[in-house]
Amino acid sequence: MGRHTYRLTARKIKSSTIHRLLEDTAMPHVFVNRELRETDIENLVENKQQQQKQMFIVKEGYRAIEDGKFLLRVIARDADYQQTFWVAVKRESSRRGW
Repeated sequence: MGRHTYRLTARKIKSSTIHRLLEDTAMPHVFVNRELRETDIENLVENKQQQQKQMFIVKEGYRAIEDGKFLLRVIARDADYQQTFWVAVKRESSRRGW
């Protein structure tokens, strides 16, 4: 009554080049030079942007206990390549914005 154990053996038979739009660049930081309400950020959840084979959607949003901090779970898809990442949104009191 133990667990089943399986073995998978794969052999690479050829390779191909992959065209990536963003290459290996870091995600940019953006400063919004105006005041945002918390509802503006909360309304981003389920916001979907799509252009040809590219798609970007904010799936979840979390508000920190402290004021002015949010965490957004984002899914981005480029043709058959999909990735999930987290975006931190925080108020910058020294610059009067987000």
